[in-house]
Amino acid sequence: MKRTSDGRVILDLTKAADKRQYKADTETMRQRQGNTCCLRQWAPMCRGWLKPEEATFDHEHGRGMNGGKRDDRIVLPNGDLQNGAAHLACNTWKGSRYIPYNDALNRGRKLLSA
Repeated sequence: MKRTSDGRVILDLTKAADKRQYKADTETMRQRQGNTCCLRQWAPMCRGWLKPEEATFDHEHGRGMNGGKRDDRIVLPNGDLQNGAAHLACNTWKGSRYIPYNDALNRGRKLLSA
């Protein structure tokens, strides 16, 4: 795992421990999404329901050129949710675009804590 100067976390998927963390984080995101794809409201081909074996890690803000924007954290220090679990087809459709699928959850969390 590498932590950048701006706080981003990048897991090294060539290392077994980081690969296990990536997979565990993908399952955590799938469960917090109610076992549905984070892109279900945007990707036209999305089936909604997301089985564990179908889940891929989607970077909400994209990864940038050569991973320059990549951030593998699923919760930010302020408590905001980041990234999501998606079908491979939906994740491929999204590409590196930013789609704000966690915005409503983050706004709701902040309203409840106010």
